[in-house]
Amino acid sequence: MGDGEAMWLGSYDLAQSADVVGMAKVRAILMAIAVALSGGGFGAGMSQAQAADLPEPAVGKPGPEGDYLRLIHERLHAGWVDGFIRISPYKQLGASTSKRETEVSIALRWDGTVEKAEITKASDAADFDAAALNAVWFAAPFPPPVNVMADDGLVHIKWHFARDYRLCSAAEMVHVEYPLQLALPSLVSRGALSEAVRRMRDEIDRKGWTGDFLSPFIRQWLSRSNLSSDMDTRAAAALAGGGDRRQLRVLETALLSQQTAAVAASALDRLGVDVGALLAKALAGEFAESRRPAVLIALRAVPTAAARCATCLEALAAAVVNPRQPTRARVEMIIILGDAEQKDTVAQALAHVAKDPNPTIRGAALLAQIPRGRGRVGVIRMAPLLHDSQPEIRAAAAAGVLRAGGDAGIEQLFLLGRERDPRPVIAAAAELGRMSSEASIQLLHRLLKRPDKAVRAAVVAALASRHDEAARALVDPVLQGARANVDEDASIREIAISGASPAELVGMSTDSRLGLSVYRALLRSELRSEGAQWLLRNVEQLSPEDRITAFGDWIAGPGMGATPPATPTATPAVTRGMPPAASMPAATA
Repeated sequence: MGDGEAMWLGSYDLAQSADVVGMAKVRAILMAIAVALSGGGFGAGMSQAQAADLPEPAVGKPGPEGDYLRLIHERLHAGWVDGFIRISPYKQLGASTSKRETEVSIALRWDGTVEKAEITKASDAADFDAAALNAVWFAAPFPPPVNVMADDGLVHIKWHFARDYRLCSAAEMVHVEYPLQLALPSLVSRGALSEAVRRMRDEIDRKGWTGDFLSPFIRQWLSRSNLSSDMDTRAAAALAGGGDRRQLRVLETALLSQQTAAVAASALDRLGVDVGALLAKALAGEFAESRRPAVLIALRAVPTAAARCATCLEALAAAVVNPRQPTRARVEMIIILGDAEQKDTVAQALAHVAKDPNPTIRGAALLAQIPRGRGRVGVIRMAPLLHDSQPEIRAAAAAGVLRAGGDAGIEQLFLLGRERDPRPVIAAAAELGRMSSEASIQLLHRLLKRPDKAVRAAVVAALASRHDEAARALVDPVLQGARANVDEDASIREIAISGASPAELVGMSTDSRLGLSVYRALLRSELRSEGAQWLLRNVEQLSPEDRITAFGDWIAGPGMGATPPATPTATPAVTRGMPPAASMPAATA
């Protein structure tokens, strides 16, 4: 006896049938089964091939729910088609075009076992209905569900079993949803971000922004354990920015790890903690040498901390001459040393790296050695380097002559008119943004006409950073146009955010290129409803790091820095189941 015969015979008591119709009737049924399994047809001119003229439709829609329905269908199909449809006599089943259909309501537990299965819409044949139920029970247990459970801890499905070509392809999930405030804690515990976001978006669509359900959800989400110390530190920083002072101890510990030092240092600095004092203590302790790499990373994240930590400057001076350090890290350390008081140790380190074979390192060191307002001596030292063959050196020279001589340095920049590499022009623009003279504004005006997008963005940034009327007169029309023009360069639109009106911010919030900048501007303007809609629309597309940052921005918003609100104590019953914070740079060696 084949598997199909055994399945069918298991659903009926043949011994009882024998008492009623006799053994001859039983033998006739078995003969019909054998003929059907051997391809003998369903009778009266109906062949198995004819019954399968139309293919069974695809099961479920794209997405997690459809994926799970298709997994169940893989289990159900054989029991229904091979275990009932193909072995049942044609006279009993009727034509393959029959609309006979049974609906079974199924409830599955978290492990895929069946909690309940019952007929909710019966056909006109008891044996047809019984076979549909048997197909479910014989196929169980099903694969454990992932991200498709209802709020009561079960998966609810309506499954249709048909005689015609549809067979067992029609199925749909039934959503059992609790009120949002009760559902969100359960969704957090399951890590079901997509479902939580969908519920919150639906809530806003139905009722508008009538209450802040986001804050308790975000605090609960951030309190979950992550898969890395970096993510845990970012979550602690976000919670601390939202008023949870218990996270300070977590951040102070994270400050001493290379993986988390940058995040922790930035967060502690925003919270008003003296990071320099903490780093000085780390370098004075028993484990100073092992903590030195983390201290260097923290200093690059919070350069101002070096001014309050003499031992930190010595550590930077020792590290910056090490050629094994990455170029980016060395440049960042050079800049910090250049802004510090150049005592012997610092001056010697800068002089050493000013001879480095790497032009990027050498250019940064040359510029760092030029104090602001040094005058003619500095201009004379840097001006010849404007002719250097390396663009990195020309960039340092362009910034250096302006830093040292101000307007006197502008006279040396006539070569910028013939410069084809954007780096010297961009470096000069950054220094011109710190000046306020007529000559500097005239040069910025000329540079603004350059076609290079990077140069134009740098000039606009320089003009926007100035406070004189001449600079505002030049840059305001550019920024005003950028707020309305979605085709404008994204970096210029980002600069334009700061002066945008509430209406302009709402319009700009649809530009995905602006990222967290426009979201933060919405929160700064106390457009909480619009900020919530931006967050729920974009949160799943954000990187894990930016997602935590965005969550932190929300709870650190106006009025959100106090004691965390209490979360709902009632949770869904499970039936037998289970200024906004600045972005945090990743720690780099």
